[in-house]
Amino acid sequence: MARQKTALWTAYASVTGAISFQEGVGFPSGMLPVCCGEREALKGAFADCRNGDGFAVPGVSERTAEMHRYEALERLRVRMVGREGLMSYYSGMNRRDLG
Repeated sequence: MARQKTALWTAYASVTGAISFQEGVGFPSGMLPVCCGEREALKGAFADCRNGDGFAVPGVSERTAEMHRYEALERLRVRMVGREGLMSYYSGMNRRDLG
């Protein structure tokens, strides 16, 4: 019997710093991926990014310069990929495509 893999979810961010999640490996046009992982692992890892009813990249506001937004997203991405149950978006693509 083959091992049952749990579904991966993708966390992605908009240029405004808002973070969203969707089931599967992929993200909408105009967004940037943060990482992939199981839903529960993402929920726990992004708890410190909670911003009211949603999630946001720490350090990003409407007045943040574009380069600083990108750097803040990269810091978040690097921090998240090192957590248990999470992986880079590219590792998620490999797992999806190669099984």
